[in-house]
Amino acid sequence: MKVKFLAVNDAPGYALSGEIITTNGDSFDLSVIQEGGAFVPNEGTQAIQLRDAYRDNGELYVTLGQMPPVTKVTYIVEGKPVTLSPADEAPEVYTNKIEHRGGNWRESDWIDAASYDPGTLYIQEVV
Repeated sequence: MKVKFLAVNDAPGYALSGEIITTNGDSFDLSVIQEGGAFVPNEGTQAIQLRDAYRDNGELYVTLGQMPPVTKVTYIVEGKPVTLSPADEAPEVYTNKIEHRGGNWRESDWIDAASYDPGTLYIQEVV
């Protein structure tokens, strides 16, 4: 299985094994996708940011979502926003936390699913 990633605002972590994608305890077996078949999204696939899937010459190609890294964090402290770098220590007491994921991103290149590392950022920042 080949996989590429698109930048999205919210995406889970994935475990990839053969043609099965597992996230949040749910598994999606994509081996049912036949050559020339159409991927039909549903609530489950949309929730995990499974954007597309097709088979070409026997190889399964899947597009998933990946979140850009946090660039700043805003905490609400005593009713006022305090914006910090993600590396800064959080205030001891706050009522809300908002993570900002800025920048312009483009999709990743195709990778072999066997080499997928959940800790790697595959989407590419446009500078």
